[in-house]
Amino acid sequence: MEGLLSRHTVGVQLLLPGDWQRDSEIASRMALLAECGFSAVELNVFEPEGIDAAALRAWLSGFGLRMTAFASGATAKAFNLALSHTDETLRRLSVNRCRRFLEFAGEMGAGVIVGFMKGGPAATREPLLRSLSELTPVAETLGVDLILEATNHYESGVCNRVDQTLAVLDEIASPRMKMLPDTFHMNIEERDMLAALDACAGRYVSVHLSDNNRLLPGHGCLDFGRVVRHLIGRGFTGVFALEGNMPEFESDIRTAARHLAQLS
Repeated sequence: MEGLLSRHTVGVQLLLPGDWQRDSEIASRMALLAECGFSAVELNVFEPEGIDAAALRAWLSGFGLRMTAFASGATAKAFNLALSHTDETLRRLSVNRCRRFLEFAGEMGAGVIVGFMKGGPAATREPLLRSLSELTPVAETLGVDLILEATNHYESGVCNRVDQTLAVLDEIASPRMKMLPDTFHMNIEERDMLAALDACAGRYVSVHLSDNNRLLPGHGCLDFGRVVRHLIGRGFTGVFALEGNMPEFESDIRTAARHLAQLS
């Protein structure tokens, strides 16, 4: 594949099963990503405490892939984690689990995405700020980026727009706090997607490419060529990561790869 896949780091977000070393399906999925020209993955990992990071790095390397981000959403949903919990016991539990995510991500050379883990539609800003303030010293010590994703108001009550997320980064004021724009969420929340990307330029190291219907690029109606050209034209050299529903994994990945091959 040519286009975006041959010139930039492009990954796909996946769920890593607990028995990943013996799971033939996840192995075949990784092989397909490599075949299609992807070079990275973001991984949802339910129990990172039980994973040998060196073994996982070597396994991914065998497919020509590297892990660029720990995606915390699946774990947050499974264990009711939210950094904005008003219940102090649950908030502390969430902070402690996120510390472990940062440790594991550090071993993998990756960052930690905080999207769903911010909290649901009832989430408020103050407890989130408190949690992030406790986590950023850990992130700084480990040299790991804590990546706050702007997600739409149907999913979270905080940091829905890029400017709201940027305001939190400014308040926390840590060099390890980054933000994550996602085209699916931006399509809902932003008046001008490209202007929003310009407003937070330099504050993100990756961008999620997800179509308007939460499928992968090429399965909906967003103009990804316009977005990609805009970012590259302004010097973006970070990771493009595909996140979305994949009801027919192989077909969806191949269609997305063909779509990305037309972009540069």
